[in-house]
Amino acid sequence: MATQLKPPSQGLLDRTGPADAGFISGWAFDVYWKDLQPTPDKLVLDVIHEQLKQARMRGNKSLKIRLRCAQWTPPWVLDAAGRFKLLLKDSPTSPPQEVTVGKWWTRPYKDAYQHLLNLLAQQHHCDDEPLIRSVVASMCTALSYPETYLRHTGDSPENGQRLLDAGFSVPADLDAHIFQAMAHKRAFQHTRCSIAFNPYQAVQPDGTTRQDLCTTLEQLTHLRQLLGDQLIIENYSLRDQGTSHDPLSADYEALWHAMKNAGPPIGFQTAATKEKLGDPVTVMRLADSLGANHVELLVGYESMDGMDWAHWNTVFQHNPTGAWEEQQPSWV
Repeated sequence: MATQLKPPSQGLLDRTGPADAGFISGWAFDVYWKDLQPTPDKLVLDVIHEQLKQARMRGNKSLKIRLRCAQWTPPWVLDAAGRFKLLLKDSPTSPPQEVTVGKWWTRPYKDAYQHLLNLLAQQHHCDDEPLIRSVVASMCTALSYPETYLRHTGDSPENGQRLLDAGFSVPADLDAHIFQAMAHKRAFQHTRCSIAFNPYQAVQPDGTTRQDLCTTLEQLTHLRQLLGDQLIIENYSLRDQGTSHDPLSADYEALWHAMKNAGPPIGFQTAATKEKLGDPVTVMRLADSLGANHVELLVGYESMDGMDWAHWNTVFQHNPTGAWEEQQPSWV
């Protein structure tokens, strides 16, 4: 129910962890599954406890837990669900290296992910912690960053065939996306679920991929219906379209407007570098026009001269957050 939810993060967020700038309202931080849950019934919460300590020291900043699965899946999950190798580039110029990942579309993997969330929410009281506003859904991550609609054939064209050889299929993948969202809904009563949407990289029978925005938009609409305001609809590619050379720019514009039409809460992460970002004022205005409640800034934002970040923090703090505003719960 919407009235049971903690408020979403609002304002400007640091994407890498604790930040001292006064205009930062909170931050996202990484938690690696294999470190968090080394055995099925044990969670190691040192990272989360330290982040809570840092948030309280800085005036009760809001927190987003970014679960990292993929190549950080615990060995005991890989043993149950099966493992295979994909090729990952550490940088655009480096050769791809093999990494081991789990079969996230299988029942054992799903069950393990649900168990993780249940432990995190209930036995370890993360759901009752006011500063933890959302947990990023990441079960369906293929490689590295939790953008679960990407299949990383850009790292290597071999990855599509490697997925197929491991038993992957598009229907199973899309079903897994629904499961991952519902797993958060089942585990958490008060904490939001953040999902990053991208044009879906649909693996074809020959191992190639096809950019499929329509499937992403169908999933976005369906997941909003299933989770309501508990879902924070996110995208991690916000940039100045006037200077972007991304061939998918039109698809991203369509995705952003679909996010706006789906309604808040909405979150963005900017492009990672100043060169990809373009004009920062244009990007902040774009985020505001799309109804963003929070924006994770690029690394190095502190050194960007002439930016009134405090102004934009206030702007995003005042954007509507959905039905939560109609009857504020006891979290505030």
